[in-house]
Amino acid sequence: MHGNQGRGTAVLLAAALAMSLAASARVGGSAGWSVALGSLLLSVAVLLLILWRQRQVRRMRGGKTLPIVLAVIGLGSLSSYARAHPVSAEQLAWVVAILALDAVGLGAVRAYTVRLWTDVSGQTWRQGTWWTIALWLVGIAAHIVADGAAGVGSASALLYLGLTLTVQRLVLGTRAQRASR
Repeated sequence: MHGNQGRGTAVLLAAALAMSLAASARVGGSAGWSVALGSLLLSVAVLLLILWRQRQVRRMRGGKTLPIVLAVIGLGSLSSYARAHPVSAEQLAWVVAILALDAVGLGAVRAYTVRLWTDVSGQTWRQGTWWTIALWLVGIAAHIVADGAAGVGSASALLYLGLTLTVQRLVLGTRAQRASR
């Protein structure tokens, strides 16, 4: 079961990279909107995968590949958007503030809504609760509103997902280590 989930993640990452590269190649002129649309569609697909995986009972592992790759692809998407559209220093500061408060703050809080337990063999397991899902939805909604206010559309969505998932995993890892002592 875990092998199939890993393959699904690898396929998603390959698709994300391909879409990001294709969108980056089309930036400029009237095709610049394709970056935002591609980023939005990819972000929705990634979000659905993340929400589904959050509710699954899963063994705790130290893997941080998915969130880091999402953040890198998201940074590329935001960079492509900024090259195709005039983005002011104020808009970029707004995006950084959004990422700091929303992604980092809610990622840390969300990690405390995840159930952690250790089985008889000493293996730590985790499962997101419905509170976890609710905080994901609140965070995404806040991010959409704030990105709209900053005037960058969905260009920072993958960066947001990667950053908030990284923070959640780091805090979960710390909780798991403390629980195993």
